Amino acid sequence: MVKKICIAVIVGFLFSLFYENLLRWYADFFVVDTATRGADAIVVLGGNSRTRIPQAITLLKNGYGKTILLTQPRRQQIKYKFIQSEYDIAKLILKHEKIHYATIPSLKPGGATSTLEEAYDVANFLKRYRLHKIIIVTDAFHTHRALYTFQKVFRSEDIYTKVEVAPAFSHKYKVYSWWKSEQGLIDYITEFFKFVIYFFTLWNI
Repeated sequence: MVKKICIAVIVGFLFSLFYENLLRWYADFFVVDTATRGADAIVVLGGNSRTRIPQAITLLKNGYGKTILLTQPRRQQIKYKFIQSEYDIAKLILKHEKIHYATIPSLKPGGATSTLEEAYDVANFLKRYRLHKIIIVTDAFHTHRALYTFQKVFRSEDIYTKVEVAPAFSHKYKVYSWWKSEQGLIDYITEFFKFVIYFFTLWNI
């Protein structure tokens, strides 16, 4: 019994010394940045337009892509008309910045509801418009799952377009101190379970 207590104390002590590094390594698994210049298009996934669209614009202006494409997310039921959807906000930002964009139509009536559906929408779009390379822009914590999903779907659909990913970082917290923010905890903890589900869901495609 004493031996077990000593081991528990030692483990707890070591964790207290290194827990910040462990949590940073945890974030490193989810945050991927493979974007390189010269893409045919920058594809912005639906959601969080306040970070994703500015990042896409920055990439565009720095020569990472030739144009911006938006996926078509399903419109949520909004009770008050003065509240705009993230998709509408994305279009407003791009129009305000006078940046040309196009929307990738969804295969699902009403729009895509998941990263997987967006990947199939983009794959269907690329069957018609043969692009050499695209860059996916999404929230930082979502980049690994998004890249994994798109690569798996593209292989299953015989799409040979190279896909890269660029992270859009939150204004609410720093990625390497995500556990100090309530929003960071929500993002990185739930992303673990989503990644596991996607990993097994896409295993056979």
